[in-house]
Amino acid sequence: MKNTILTLLGLVICLLVSAQQNAKVEAMASLGEIWGFLKYYHPQIADGSKNWDSVLMADLPLVAADPSPQQWQQTVQKWLSDAGPVAECRKCTKIKGDTSLRNLDLAFLEEAPLLTQDLKTQLAFIKDNRFQGKSYYAVPSRWNGPVSFENETPYFDELYPSKEMRALALFRYWNAIQYYFPYRYLLKEDWHAVLRRYVLEIYEAPDQLTYHLLMRKLTAEIYDSHSFFASTTWNYSQGKYRLLARPAFVEGKFIIKSVIPDSSGQVYPLEPGDVILTVDGVGVDTLRERLTPYLVSSNEITSMRKVSNWLLVGENESMSIEIERDGKRHSYELKAVGVKAYHEIAALSAPGDSVPKWEKRKDNIGYVDMGRLVREEVDEMMADLMDCPAIIFDVRNYPRSTYRKITDYLNPDRRPFATFLYPDSKYPGRFIWYESPYQVGKRKNKDYYQGKVIVLQNETTQSHAEFTIMAFETAPNCTIIGSQTAAADGNVTIIKLPGGITAYFTGLGVYYPDRAETQQVGIQADIEVKPTIEGIRQGKDEVLEAAIKWAKEAKI
Repeated sequence: MKNTILTLLGLVICLLVSAQQNAKVEAMASLGEIWGFLKYYHPQIADGSKNWDSVLMADLPLVAADPSPQQWQQTVQKWLSDAGPVAECRKCTKIKGDTSLRNLDLAFLEEAPLLTQDLKTQLAFIKDNRFQGKSYYAVPSRWNGPVSFENETPYFDELYPSKEMRALALFRYWNAIQYYFPYRYLLKEDWHAVLRRYVLEIYEAPDQLTYHLLMRKLTAEIYDSHSFFASTTWNYSQGKYRLLARPAFVEGKFIIKSVIPDSSGQVYPLEPGDVILTVDGVGVDTLRERLTPYLVSSNEITSMRKVSNWLLVGENESMSIEIERDGKRHSYELKAVGVKAYHEIAALSAPGDSVPKWEKRKDNIGYVDMGRLVREEVDEMMADLMDCPAIIFDVRNYPRSTYRKITDYLNPDRRPFATFLYPDSKYPGRFIWYESPYQVGKRKNKDYYQGKVIVLQNETTQSHAEFTIMAFETAPNCTIIGSQTAAADGNVTIIKLPGGITAYFTGLGVYYPDRAETQQVGIQADIEVKPTIEGIRQGKDEVLEAAIKWAKEAKI
């Protein structure tokens, strides 16, 4: 009987603690939502005349200590009263939602359980009579591009900021995505639920590393290959050393793609095609599971590309690696280099000027390295290759803004290839379509290149590279060979967060002229060809080989 009573008492205590925890989560998250809404909507706040950060940091502890509805409502009402009256706005667009992609999400102003009817009425009036000037916190672009968060105070002094500052980081980032991420409608999980999942963890993060890892994990929740994250804590979270080898994810396995000679020319006893089994005694499946939540991207293959980049990072200058080669296991203890030194040494192994940026092969097929060609060289390149029956444009890299000049040669006329979705600076959360699609090519161009245009792509093809291929697709005889691209196109938006964190996300939506998506979809290959482990072992470029075969055999 005594044990039963103790069990019931324990259950009651657990239920009470859980209820209190849930109330605290809801109160803090809802406060962050209202804070962000007022930041971008209220005329006396959006203009930057009030230090809105300090308001949050002063009042959040009150709500965290007492998450009762009364305390929450008093706090919000105080914010509204202190901000001042809102005048009627006759120029404000009246819409119920984003009629194009449903990105606008203000339902919480009606549905938040802590809101009284009086608060709902006040917030609805602010929504309908919102700020129409130049936002201080989200500076509008001059050319209908992404907004800039340049006026946000970075608070970089403390790598492990206070509780209030950590909450500020969460709310600042969450609201930036809420109102200015064009692909918010594609998120896997309800964005409000994400906020509630992180709010207490970040607020109560016990140390610097935990805080930075949580923030990195949060930024991966948007499934955007542009979701980069820079902080010294994160950068060295897995270690400060790295092996001089390039891994890749091929046929469902992590393998060694290439080995990088050190400054003296010495190389590891590793070989291309070696299947990685363990690193410092930890299995690759465990490493993959550990790293993936922080490196989620627009699609699976790009997530694995990012995991590959972190796979050979460790805490010690001496690292062990176990690989499989020809059915046999081999273990090596190798000397690693500092992460910064790795990048310097790796850069030296990249193709130099001794390797041509373009060439006319012996079989008369043209080849162009789009990652190295610059605009000033396009005319000369096309003059050299104009008589080739096929030109292969390799976009498994990051091009240098050459697509316009090149497509002038590839098209008989002007052709649309992309359109954009940009944030409405007068209605945060709403996005607007460009009136006319982007076009490439010259009008009435009788001397355009009429051979085969072959484009190579893979998971490293990202952003401007994908945009370049969209332009190339307008060529009459274009064939894309390779695999799914990184699926993140559009200009990148940067936002600085407390703790020395800089976060990035796609700020401009990019679509085909028919408004078909590229985000999370990428550019589809006409002929899918992927590297194989055996091909890498033999030093083959199987994608390029398939392109050469297509150039020789396929008829236009």
